[in-house]
Formats: sequence, structure tokens, C-alpha cells
Amino acid sequence: MGIVLPVKEYIELSGPWSFRKVEWLEVNPIVMEYIGRLVKPKRHDYLNNITALLQSEKIPYSIIEGMVRVPFEDFE
Repeated sequence: MGIVLPVKEYIELSGPWSFRKVEWLEVNPIVMEYIGRLVKPKRHDYLNNITALLQSEKIPYSIIEGMVRVPFEDFE
């Protein structure tokens, strides 16, 4: 049971995880795309896309220090 990083930028949870142990899901809306050594990384900001989706699904969220936080409450 644990967290597996099979490739960069991707996380898999292995094993049974109880949602009661998870307080929130935090998402970084900024993705930096590496282009090359001599070129600055390209910055992609998905904050508007993520918040629009959460609002359309009526999912509560907050933005804390630039991260989108979705609380897990009452998962029993």
C-alpha cells in the first residue's frame, strides 16, 4: 500500500485507502513544460479551467497559496 510514481507528473495510489483518512485533495493548477536547456520552461495555468469545472459540478473548493483545495467531508 502506498503512492507510486510510474512516470513524471502522474501519481497512482496502490492498495486500499480509506477516504476517512483523507482531509482534502490539493491540485497545483500550474504546469511547467520543459522545452530545452536554452529555452525557459513554458508555463501553463489551468486555474480557470479547474475552478470552472468545480463550480459547474457544485463542488466546494478554496484556493490556498495558489493551490486548489477540495475538502473531503462526510465520506462515510
